[in-house]
Amino acid sequence: MHQIDNFGEHLEGMVIGTSRAEDLFKKCASIAVVVLFVFMLAHQVMKLLRFKQTDWQPNMNLYKIPDGIKTLSNMMEKELAPTFMVITFLISVGSFYGFATICLACVVLTSAILFFGYFKVNNEMVKCSRILLVIFTLLLFISLLADDHVFNEQTLP
Repeated sequence: MHQIDNFGEHLEGMVIGTSRAEDLFKKCASIAVVVLFVFMLAHQVMKLLRFKQTDWQPNMNLYKIPDGIKTLSNMMEKELAPTFMVITFLISVGSFYGFATICLACVVLTSAILFFGYFKVNNEMVKCSRILLVIFTLLLFISLLADDHVFNEQTLP
């Protein structure tokens, strides 16, 4: 009973709430979730338009499908999927911070350049964009490996 009586003495000065690291993670992860949502929403719209053009047949190479829809769908399904997987994994283990947010912004910019490279049939732009996507995906994965998966500032005594 003595331990329960003086328990409050040990709690004085303790800050209740989230730490700065937790707040930073929440902000960065929220940005990433919004970006992922926008990409996935665009992907679903492209799939809907693709299926509408093909009378709900799964044939992706049909001539009825406009090039923009084919290009964007293929790009998201084949080239951006590994990057999205790493970003999602970073968020799920609590490792998505400022560096990953900067990499995500670079991935968004690179994917836009990749789309225009495909659309304008510029092989050099496509090649450079693909290389940059691989580099940014590797950087995101390395940041996952480098993180200790613990918030640096603890709110517990």
